[in-house]
Order: sequence, then C-alpha cells, then structure tokens
Amino acid sequence: MRMQPSNSSHQPSLAGVESTHSTPSFPLSRRAEWVLILTVFLAVYFAALFTPSLLDDADATHAQAAQHMALTGHIVTLMVDGIRYLEKPPLPYWLVAIDFKLFGFNAFATHLPEALAVLGCAILALLWGRRAYSERAGFYAALAFLTSIGTFLFTRYFIPESILTLLIALGLYLFLTGLEDHQPTRIYSTYVLLALAMLAKGLIAPVFFLGGVIPYLLLTGQWRRWREFHLFTGTLLFLLVAAPWHILAGLHNPDQGHPVGNIPSPGDVHGFFYFYFINEHVLRFLGKRYPHDYNKLPGYLFWSLHLVWLFPWSLYWPATLYEAWHKNRRSGHRFSWQVWRQLDFGGNTSLLLALYAGFILLFFSLSTNQEYYTYPAYFPLLLLTAAGLASLETNAITSSTSEQAANMRWLEGAQGLFALVGAGAAAMLAYGLWASRHL
Repeated sequence: MRMQPSNSSHQPSLAGVESTHSTPSFPLSRRAEWVLILTVFLAVYFAALFTPSLLDDADATHAQAAQHMALTGHIVTLMVDGIRYLEKPPLPYWLVAIDFKLFGFNAFATHLPEALAVLGCAILALLWGRRAYSERAGFYAALAFLTSIGTFLFTRYFIPESILTLLIALGLYLFLTGLEDHQPTRIYSTYVLLALAMLAKGLIAPVFFLGGVIPYLLLTGQWRRWREFHLFTGTLLFLLVAAPWHILAGLHNPDQGHPVGNIPSPGDVHGFFYFYFINEHVLRFLGKRYPHDYNKLPGYLFWSLHLVWLFPWSLYWPATLYEAWHKNRRSGHRFSWQVWRQLDFGGNTSLLLALYAGFILLFFSLSTNQEYYTYPAYFPLLLLTAAGLASLETNAITSSTSEQAANMRWLEGAQGLFALVGAGAAAMLAYGLWASRHL
C-alpha cells in the first residue's frame, strides 16, 4: 500500500498506539467514510424507529411523561397518569415532547433523540479517533459504535443513556482539545455540556466526568494548569444551566417524596430535594433506596456481559491487548511519572478514556445496577479497541516478516472466531425457518 507522511511526532503513547513518522494510507476516502457511516445508521437505527410499538414499563411510562409535557406545557414536574414522577431529570422528556409536537405521538418521535445521540457518538468517535490515532482508527471507532449489540439493544426503549454518553464524551473531547489547543471557549463548552448531562441523568454525569478527569490531571501533571480550567466562572456557567430546573422542581414540590415512616402523619413526608438527591442518588448507590426495587447483577455477569454488549468488537480485545503489550515492550517505555507527562495527544486520549471507562465500570460494580447502566463506558472502550485494531493492522502491513506473521495470526484468530459465531447464528436461523415451514 502507498505510504504517506503522518503529522504526528514520535512520542510515547498508550493502548498500543504510538505516533510514527509514516503510516500506510487508509484505502477509503473521507467521503466514502461518511457515506458508509450514514448508510449503516440509516439501515440499522433510522429504519428501526418506526416499529415495534412502545414497550411496557420504562418505555411507555417515560413516553407518557413526555406526552403530558407536550399536552399541558408543564415542563417542570413530570407526570404519569396524574401521578408525579420525580425520579428523573427532565432533558430527555423535553426533547421527546418537542418531537411529539413535530411528529405526533408515536414510536418514531419517542426514540428519535436516542437514535440521533447514537449518530452523534459515532461522528464524535470518527473525529476523535482520526485526530488522536489515525484515519483507520477513527473510521473503525465510528463503525464500532454503530454496530455493537449493546449500543443498539439499549436504544430500543426510552432511556437517556445514549444522550448522556454523547454529552459527557463530547465534554471530555472539548476539555482535552481545549487544553491541547489553548482554547478557553472549549473549556467553557465543557461546563455547559456537563450541566446538560446532569439534566439528562442526574448527579452521575459530573461524577463520571470528574472520575476520569481528576486522576488524568494528577498522572499527567496537567493539574498545574488549573487556571486554564476557569473553575469559578465555569462553575457559575454550569449552575446557570443546571440549577434553574432543580430549584423550580423543589419549589413546585415542597412536600412530594416518600414518607418518613410506614404510616406518616400529615406533612410528615420528605420533600423533593431529599427524595431526588439523597434517595435517588446516594441511597440508590448504596442499595438502600426507597422503595427497594433495584437489583444488582452478580459480579461474573456484570463483567462478562460486556463481551456481549460490545460484540462483535469485543472479539478483538485479545488482539488489541497483545498489540498494546507488544508496542510498549518494543518501545522500551515504562509506565512512570515521566512517561505520563510526555504523552502526545493520542497517548493523552488513551489514558483519559481508560480512566473514564474504568471509573464507570468500577462505580457500577459497587452500586446497584442494571445491564445498561454502563452504557457511557461503551464509547471509550470501543474507541480504544478501534485504535488498537487499527495499529495492529498497520503494523501487519509495515513490520518485519516475523512480526507481520504474529500480527496476522491475532487478526485472523479474531476474524475466524467472528466467522464461527456467524455460522452458528446462521444455522440457528435456518433451523427456525425449517421448523416453522408449516406455520
């Protein structure tokens, strides 16, 4: 393949991705990349917006809350069948209420914001992967987000996870590039995105962001640039966006919440602020939420199911881990304070994404959880997987004969396993068709 120069300098990196003076050109043009990504989105996500109808439980319940907003114009207190629904922040319901005004009350309007958020994540993965790693990595990252099982499965009903994922991931990208390019407007945009993410899912939005950013700043030494974070004015901007709804919800619902005792006397009820912040955030994390109606996945399922949610790209994890180990061994770099402080943009991206994903996974391994709670971790995990896969392919093209053979064995092993799973699925579908031939 024709070689073209790279703009990145030779600096230490992570996740098996190291900047080099030259990399093989990617065979797809940028126009072809966009066409393929949009085609996959339209074929998978847009086509699935029209059917099936809304499901019971969260899907229809949340749609009714948005319907109440659209019909009455009451945008502060969520209502379902005349009952106050104070557990959730309002942003996803505002978006769907707007859709209902535009497109009517139907499944398409209900799930459209989630689907568009998935497209936004794919575009962000393309641009971020392209800047941090390579053209190939960016394309693979976008494709991975659009074609992973969990990404699709957990947008089949009305939950805000894809919206939350886009807002925090974009905030991380703007924060990192804002520091890289010395652009304060991007730093301020991060505060706005975090406020919107809090209005989408609650306090876990800033907690997740800080859970990745704080250790990143400590490891890289960039905490010394704290003046560039604009903490005071940025916090004011965050509160300007996030606080009004919380204040209004508290004023509109001063005595709305769960009872203090089993048989409370009149007025003996926790108010909105206790119910929303303590009961729905702190006590839910501790497994003491009232009512106690949340479960926790067994540890082995919590971790192993991510192989399913991120399938088929999880098949490449052994290969990408091999690539990361081999790259760092060959370069002679050791993880130390000096190395952390000399990372290029790709290395900083890998470190930040790894810390962010790790924090989310650890957080929900300790908390009560459901399968889709770790959805925000899909974005960094898939971007890191795409980066490792692209690096492995590049090295298979450019490296020595012995190293090239080793790289190809890892790639062919993952592809062979993928083919085996596909053949098994095809056999099951063929059997189902045969068994139902008389229906």
